[in-house]
Amino acid sequence: MGTRLQRWLDKKIDQPFNLFSGLIQGGLIFVLGYLVIFASNHYMIPSIRQELIALAGLVICLTGSVFWLKNYLTIIMVKILKKPDQAGENKHE
Repeated sequence: MGTRLQRWLDKKIDQPFNLFSGLIQGGLIFVLGYLVIFASNHYMIPSIRQELIALAGLVICLTGSVFWLKNYLTIIMVKILKKPDQAGENKHE
């Protein structure tokens, strides 16, 4: 494993709460974007303005999805690529 990846993992292993809160934030951003799309489709008259607002909601949804996915994949990488001394600390004491 490269040294840059190892340094990155060392920083992330010590911050599990930040990774979990990133999942929550990404999900909330996604829901906010969905609500913008829902509101523009149900409470606005059909117009170019409605479509632009729905497009903005779609961009917000995409941003939340990417943020959530980044944090989820980081959690998986931290669990898979843990240091060997941390992964087996409970096995042979």
